[in-house]
Amino acid sequence: MQLLMVVIGLVSGLLLGAEAQAEQISHNTLTSAEKADGWELLFDGQALDGWRNYGQEGEVEGWGAVDGLLSRVGEGGDIITDAVFENFDLRLDWKIETGGNSGIFFRVREGAGAVWHTAPEMQVLDDAAHPDGQETKTSAGSDYGLFGRSRDTVDGAEKWNAIRILADGGHLDYGQVTKTSDGPDEGTYGESVNLVNPVGDWNTVRILVEGSHVEYWLNGVLIVEYELWSEEWERRVQESKFGVYPEFGQARQGHFALQNHGDPVFYRNIKVRRLPRSARQFFQAIVLMPIGIRAKLFVMMFLQYFVWGAWYVTMGTYLAEGLEFQGQQIGLAYGTTGVAAMISPFFVGMVADRYFSTERILSVLHLCGGFALFAVSTIQTFGLFYVVLLGYTLLYMPTLALTNSLSFHQMRDPGKEFPAVRVLGTIGWIIAGLTVGFLRLESTAVPMQIAAGGSIGLGLFCLMLPHTPPKRVATRIRARDVLGLDALKLFKDRSFAVFVLGSFLVSIPLQFYYAFANPFLNEIGFENAAGKMTLGQMSEIGFMLIMPWFFVRLGVKRMLLLGMLAWVVRYALFALGDTGPLVWMLYLGILLHGICYDFFFVTGQIYVDRKAPLHLRAAAQGLIAFVTLGVGMLIGSWFSGVVVENFSLTSNQHDWASIWLVPAVGAVGVLILFAFLFRQEDGKSAAVGDGIEPAAAG
Repeated sequence: MQLLMVVIGLVSGLLLGAEAQAEQISHNTLTSAEKADGWELLFDGQALDGWRNYGQEGEVEGWGAVDGLLSRVGEGGDIITDAVFENFDLRLDWKIETGGNSGIFFRVREGAGAVWHTAPEMQVLDDAAHPDGQETKTSAGSDYGLFGRSRDTVDGAEKWNAIRILADGGHLDYGQVTKTSDGPDEGTYGESVNLVNPVGDWNTVRILVEGSHVEYWLNGVLIVEYELWSEEWERRVQESKFGVYPEFGQARQGHFALQNHGDPVFYRNIKVRRLPRSARQFFQAIVLMPIGIRAKLFVMMFLQYFVWGAWYVTMGTYLAEGLEFQGQQIGLAYGTTGVAAMISPFFVGMVADRYFSTERILSVLHLCGGFALFAVSTIQTFGLFYVVLLGYTLLYMPTLALTNSLSFHQMRDPGKEFPAVRVLGTIGWIIAGLTVGFLRLESTAVPMQIAAGGSIGLGLFCLMLPHTPPKRVATRIRARDVLGLDALKLFKDRSFAVFVLGSFLVSIPLQFYYAFANPFLNEIGFENAAGKMTLGQMSEIGFMLIMPWFFVRLGVKRMLLLGMLAWVVRYALFALGDTGPLVWMLYLGILLHGICYDFFFVTGQIYVDRKAPLHLRAAAQGLIAFVTLGVGMLIGSWFSGVVVENFSLTSNQHDWASIWLVPAVGAVGVLILFAFLFRQEDGKSAAVGDGIEPAAAG
């Protein structure tokens, strides 16, 4: 009997061992049928080949292969696959300890601060012991923070949970779900009940992604289903913590990732089958031009200023020589931008920010603007020309703020990232000037037609820009908010009041340059004037790069004074220069544009930003824009036209020396006023930072 018991024990032990071995072998392997069907094994149970830490190379830290399981073993961060996937069917099992937290990410892009900045996550969690388990959209099996599931679908701590992730193009599939009798909770897709396996059992996951369609399956039940890049998805992203990350969920392909959240977690049977790209995805790839967010912003900013530079610089020559308009009429034509600049804040603040996505309204404005500008190019009578041009500028001027706003929305650090994008605008302006000058088109309507074509092209391209929803301001928008009238309280500071007054007065003679520099240069025989005037924008780029060096050594007051002095010198050079031996004066006057613009206007913007309290900065910048780009340039356009007309010698000839002396004298007056009234603050040395409060205080 005893012998019989020993034999039975040995047989039982052998059977159990064989069963355990068979179970071990069955995990982390592929059957012949699976191999034939295209399945790939992402973890063999022995090593972490094909995996690495996010943003790093070399040996994996914080994870290891333990007893046939891919396990978190310490600190080391999230891990990602070496391979990237577009459309796929992903399946795996997971188990986590009491109170544990982890996650499975797909289409991960490297280069961001963290995995979750770019990729959606299927939550891995102990719902019972972790606070996130009490919220539908953060519980186990949910698309974290966006799309939730119902309760009771996940095994508890110490139990295995099997998942499947299927991704095919935009289609994402995570398991099948049974709907509750009451239907899904608000803000959730695909809820289920009583899908959790008994304690101690594994729960299986499937994630299916096809193009934009996504499904999460848990234990054979579909629990979450949504469409990437849909209006619903975009809305939820913007309302979540992911809304500040412009690349979140935008990738069409990427890595898988497993989250190291500091808790013990285990994975097994990780396998994936790639799915073919659908015809819809192929079409999307062509139409949407997935060239990257930064590249799209580059193109947008280039075209934005190419359009403006193509017609704005040379319009004065066309009106004077082509249409034989008088100086005052030319000034009024340029004044349309001032009128539009005064009105556009209302449009942006009260309409664009509240009701429409930025990329769509940009598209409409540029498309309509393109047709309007083409119509302008066909008109030869001043009255109708002015009305239609005003209509065009009312369409165009709001786009300056909207392109900036859209760019800021896609950036994590606009202070560092925006200059690289904005410089493409200056390059676009330069290319436009070189093109018009090289083709000798200054006295024709063709530059307007080129700009019209560029505007229509930009309007179509705007449909491909990243979705940027309206801010949905809940409070009533007031005129004082739009115009920044709350910033008027800053006028209690004499230096700030003097700065605003000086900016306004400088904007008046500024229009002499914008409206009449090109007609002047062409009239005196300066060859390829439009092309050579782009030297001013080139110098603008150069001085922008060295501004920090001047800030340290000169401070704000001296930089502002130097900017004003540059305007005086420029106008004097234009008054004295000619196309003969003194032609260098004309070139120098053009090259001074970098100092004229950067040292006064850009420095001024920085001064306002540092001077105004945080809650008034936007209002202060809006006030300055209204005063300078609006009122100041409007008056300057009218005044410059009157002066040019009064110094006309014949219908085609002018006393340019006398004309340029007028803004030179005006700029001298502003310079003297500013030098005496704008005072240094707190006894600071002028070489350190006149007029700038410490950054920490701002």
